[in-house]
Amino acid sequence: MLIAAIVVLFPTLALGLWLSSLYLLREDAPAKGSRVAPVHGAMGAALVVLLFLALRAPHQPHAVPGSGGFGTLSLWLLGATLAAGVYIFVSHMRGRAISPVVIATHASLGIAGAVILSAYWVATAPPTR
Repeated sequence: MLIAAIVVLFPTLALGLWLSSLYLLREDAPAKGSRVAPVHGAMGAALVVLLFLALRAPHQPHAVPGSGGFGTLSLWLLGATLAAGVYIFVSHMRGRAISPVVIATHASLGIAGAVILSAYWVATAPPTR
């Protein structure tokens, strides 16, 4: 399950990067991003579910000592990212202006969660010879 979460993570980040570039350029961003944003959100929700399921598995005996909390921390960060994304989606659907602070928080939490999840993935990978 952890590998599935990693596989979903990177396309989700790529779509988020594309959406943020549309937002920053402000060139008809709502119209261009309207098809991609729900896909980004669905992939983000799937990522949180996959990570939750992966963390329910027993701890890897070959994991680097001290890395056990990385998975839980990344789950909390990505869950908060999902919550901020839902807030952005609901605000957009209601026609409200979305604060750049909310978007920056969403992006920052997502990047932090992705980095820590990547570190957890590396720390729990089986040793290679």
